[in-house]
This record gives sequence, C-alpha cells and structure tokens, in this order.
Amino acid sequence: MKKTLPFLLPLALLFIVASCTKEGPAGADGKDGNANVIVITHGPDTLSDSKLVLVQLPDSITPGMVDSSLILVYFKGSQVQACNFWYQSPGLGCGGSYQTRWVYRFEQNVVALEIRDVDGSSYSGVPQLVSAAKVVIAKGDAFFTGKKEADLSSYEAAKAYFGFKD
Repeated sequence: MKKTLPFLLPLALLFIVASCTKEGPAGADGKDGNANVIVITHGPDTLSDSKLVLVQLPDSITPGMVDSSLILVYFKGSQVQACNFWYQSPGLGCGGSYQTRWVYRFEQNVVALEIRDVDGSSYSGVPQLVSAAKVVIAKGDAFFTGKKEADLSSYEAAKAYFGFKD
C-alpha cells in the first residue's frame, strides 16, 4: 500500500486535470482601456512650511469627478536626501520625520500636497526635496448609497436592487 499510494495519487491528479473542460462559448472581448484610471505626474519640487507641491489636473477632471472617484497621491523623495522611495500621502515621509497631507482645490483644479510635523503641527524641519509627485484618479462607475438593505433571497430581487441587466 505504501508503494502504490505515491503512484496512484499523481495518476488520479492527472485524470482530474485532464477531465476539466471549458464550458460554453467564449464571451465577447472587453473594451480596450485602463479601467478609467488617470495618472498625473509632477516634479521635481520642494516641500516646506511655506511651499506646497501643486499638481495641476487636466481640464477633463471636474470637481464632480473628484467627488465620485478614488484619488491616491504619492510622492518620491530625493536621492540627495537618501529618500529615493515612493511614499503615499497622507502618511509619513522619509525616516518618519514628517507627514504629508493633500487637499483638492477645486477653484484651481489642483491637488495640493503639504508637509507637517509628525504631530500634525506646522512643519519645522528643513525643506524636503520631492523628485516626483503622482496623482492617481480611478473614476467610479457604480455607487450605492443609503438604500434599504438588499433582498438577496432571489436572483431577480438582487438583480433589480443593483440595477443589473440580463
């Protein structure tokens, strides 16, 4: 039995894998694209208590789009300051010695990256070189807010609740 089990197990596995077949016809090709993701880059620049990094957004980005999108902001420190890594904002910067925050200024259509001390107070350190900044915008296309709880007891009820089509 001990000698046949190592032989039978791979053989059984081979039969299982070989018996798998693709069912049904292939679906239609999807749209070419990038899942509605926009990346805007900027830099180099400097962050200090009196200077923000301002990333200008294209005119196609509207305040309404910003309100309904996922926005991620990253910045890359300077190789000169031995901080040549990508950091996410909000969050701590090089060596955990400061933090960054960002805000969208709809009047100017910019993302403003600011620097703060770790405790959130005004920045008191030396200016930080930013070799690059990146704003990633992923546009949302389905939103669910404040509706009554979905009835998931049947396919038809769930389809109607989420607005799916056949």
